[in-house]
Amino acid sequence: MQVELVMLYWTDGLPDSTRTRNCKFTWQNLQRLEQYLKDNNVDIVCKLIDFSPTKIIEDCTEHDPYPLSVFKKSEKINKSLNKSNSDFFGIIDSDAFISDDQYNTILELCNILKKSDVYTFDLKDIENTGEVINYDDGTFNRENVTFSSRYPDGANPGLGGAWLSCTDTLKSFGGFNEEFTGWGGEDGEVFGKLWMDGNVNTVKNWGDINVWHLPHFCDRENSLYFNREEYQRLNF
Repeated sequence: MQVELVMLYWTDGLPDSTRTRNCKFTWQNLQRLEQYLKDNNVDIVCKLIDFSPTKIIEDCTEHDPYPLSVFKKSEKINKSLNKSNSDFFGIIDSDAFISDDQYNTILELCNILKKSDVYTFDLKDIENTGEVINYDDGTFNRENVTFSSRYPDGANPGLGGAWLSCTDTLKSFGGFNEEFTGWGGEDGEVFGKLWMDGNVNTVKNWGDINVWHLPHFCDRENSLYFNREEYQRLNF
């Protein structure tokens, strides 16, 4: 099985901002994971999809995020997806990473991938970033981390943060909806399409793997984050 894993690289145009540091940290970790898997005979390639602003946006550190259409996020993902000849296509956000103590579990997953399936992972929010994250060398102190879980009851989180899908399954319904303007909901819509098409049983929550989420400012009240009106407009 060939695996293509893309990181959604998004900074706010500020070289020392939390978002920019998160991007660099995540990319360092993803490169280490890629090398580990290659060393263990996994056919994998990791790439960046950069949809950062071309210039610094006024107040971007205070009012975030911005409409997806500004950065053509879904369009760029679909272009990469349509060019992909891999068996599996995965996405990881620029503020999420898999720690090195779980690389072997990822290896085990890569060795049992089943065509048509979609794999999701639990997302855990790090609460003491300054104590466990070293942005200079990209290391993570797993033993002393404190966190909160997005899905404490073990419920399937759907798609978001990090996931791995059969490439043909994603292509079968056109990938991501390029009309979406809100943040976050475009992942949910993909999961919803799987659900409505009767493919929900193909979605496997790989609960043994935690994806760590780095904190950043998010003004959800004043943004288009997870815009529910978008679902209604698209009859979803």
